[in-house]
This record gives sequence, C-alpha cells and structure tokens, in this order.
Amino acid sequence: MSIRPLLALAVLACTASRARAQTTSAPAPVVLTIGQAARLAAEQSAPTTAARFRADEFAARARESRAPLLPYVSGSIADGQRTFNTASFGLAFPGFDANGQVVGPVRSVDFRARVVANLLDPAARGRYRGAQTAAAGADADASAIAAQAAATAAGAYVRALRAEAQLAARAADSALAAELLGIARSQLTAGVGVRLDVTRAESQVAGLRAQLIASRNDRDRSRLDLLRAIGLPLTTPVVLGDSLAVLASVDTVGGIDAALAVARRTRLDVRAAQASVQTARSAVSAAQSERLPTVGVFADHGFTSNGYSHLLNTYTYGVQLSVPVFDGFRGAARIQVQTSVL
Repeated sequence: MSIRPLLALAVLACTASRARAQTTSAPAPVVLTIGQAARLAAEQSAPTTAARFRADEFAARARESRAPLLPYVSGSIADGQRTFNTASFGLAFPGFDANGQVVGPVRSVDFRARVVANLLDPAARGRYRGAQTAAAGADADASAIAAQAAATAAGAYVRALRAEAQLAARAADSALAAELLGIARSQLTAGVGVRLDVTRAESQVAGLRAQLIASRNDRDRSRLDLLRAIGLPLTTPVVLGDSLAVLASVDTVGGIDAALAVARRTRLDVRAAQASVQTARSAVSAAQSERLPTVGVFADHGFTSNGYSHLLNTYTYGVQLSVPVFDGFRGAARIQVQTSVL
C-alpha cells in the first residue's frame, strides 16, 4: 500500500476515536422546569452566594461586637533580667553616684492573671444591638436577593420557551415555503404557471431562512441567559420541561389595594428595607449612648520574686468609673452621621 491511503486510514481512525470519546464524555441533558430553575437560581446564583457571604460577615461582626460586654481574661509568665540606671529614678539614693550608675542585672520572675469586666457600658450594648440588627438586615437582604434571582431565572426560562416556540414556527414556515416553491416549479414545468410565481416563492424561502437563522440565534442566546441566571456551566445541555401552553396563569389578588397589601406584607425587599431602617435607628442610639458613663471592675493577681523559690502573692483589685467629658466632638459627629443614614 502507498503512504496516502495509510495516512487517510489513520486520520479516519483518529476522527472516529475522538467522536466516540466526545460521545461518551458528553454530559447528559438536564430536564429543567420553571420551578427548578427558580430554586437553582435562589440557591446557587452568583448574587445569592455573595449575599449569603455578606450575611455571614455581618453575623460574625455581631459576635465580635459582643466582646466588650464579656469579661476579658489574660495570663502572662515572665522570667528575665534587667539593669537600672540610678539617675533615672529621679531621687538621690545614699551610696549611689549622683550622676548615675548601672545597677544589676536584677532577675524578675512573674506569674500573673488579669480579669477586666464592664458592668455598665451603654455604648457597647448599643453597638451590639446595632450589629444584631444589621445581621438580621443582611439575612433579609440575602433572602430578597435570592427571591430576585429566582424571578430573574423564571423570566429567563419563559424567554427561552418563547425562543423555542418562535424557532419551531420559523421552521414550520420554512418547510411550508419550500413546499410552495416546489409546487410553483412543478406548475412552471407543466406550463400552467409563470416564472414570477417561482421567483416570489424563492424570495419567500430566502427570507424565511434568514428568520430561521435569527430565531436559532435567539434560542441559543436565551439558553445562555438561563444557564447564567441559575448558575450552571454554559456548556450544560438543558431540556425545557415546561411549555407556554401548560404554564399556569397568574391569579388576580382582588384589585390594586389588595395587591399592595400583599406586597407590603410578603415582599422580601420591603422587609430588607425595614431592617435597614431599624439598623440605622440602632446606630443612632448607640452613638448617643457613647455620652453615658461606664462602670467596670478589674483584678490583677499573681506571684513575683527574683527567683522561683521565694514567690510572693501580689494583686490589684478595683472598680473604675469612666465619664466622657470632651472627645473632640467625635460623638456629636457620629450622631450626625448616623442620623443622616437613618
């Protein structure tokens, strides 16, 4: 055998094996209804996922803002040496050079535990409540975005159904136009027709073919929009399980007043807006609480010495009252900012 037939056989074998591989690796089509499309969009679309991460962020910030209301406990262990300059004491000690001299090194061993707790901190409590309200608002916002994503996916699904119906209609029109062209040509051949009818039929076939190509492009574009709306890969084959004929019509709700009442009661974006207002109101209250005094307790307890054999107990206990007097107008500015937000 010559080289060319062998090359042709090799190319055919590679093409056949590649076709088989593509056939076996091609994903199975996904049968999708409008309800499934809405649920997928509400669960895994990009805006919904981002909104859920924001809700988690605000929940973590709420837990962080609770820290000032809880006791703070710390412990430390120190073992080291230090030298001193007697001139830095500020007092003249007998037996030491008045110009200063280095004393030491002196060893210091210290085991210590410290507890600080706020008994009354209106500002911290107000910030915690505001953070809780913000977290609830973020949850409501995430639910509203999920509902909006579901509505967007449902609209994309209906547009895909419409594109499918238009494509089927254009295909039927093209088939009918091709049959009419065949009839016109048969009549012209039989001598019972004119050339103008054949030309008119050919023009109609060409126009309908262009419409068929445009409808096919619209169908493909609408499918891509649907896949993007529900968060699936753009290469996923999808079979639309519903049709325009079986989709239920929207029930009326008894007039515009009843529709508005239902919207105010059930729309998630309205709840998110109300939560935003409550968050801003809590922020104003927290800013105003910064002008109030705070009361706390502190305790410092430990053992210290110049070695491990003579450790002695030392401690510090107390109650602290802090009263804001002048903060450089920071509190007034914060109140103004939060009032503007509200």
